Amino acid sequence: MIYIHSLGRAVRYFPERTAFAANGTRSTFRELHARVEPIAAALTKHGFKAGDRLAILFRTSQITSSSFMRAPGSA
Repeated sequence: MIYIHSLGRAVRYFPERTAFAANGTRSTFRELHARVEPIAAALTKHGFKAGDRLAILFRTSQITSSSFMRAPGSA
């Protein structure tokens, strides 16, 4: 998945730049990446793997972006 490759590159080159801004809060690429990895680990622990479909129903937020940035097997 292209998102995770782009996120990894952004963390490497621009760790302190704003990655996400919503509802008056901002997160850097480093912070976003730190939230994304545990989500991927939890999905993997529950049996999700590359090619599986997953529905995520959230309002637009940092949690939402973290969830879809790194599904298992997308790297």
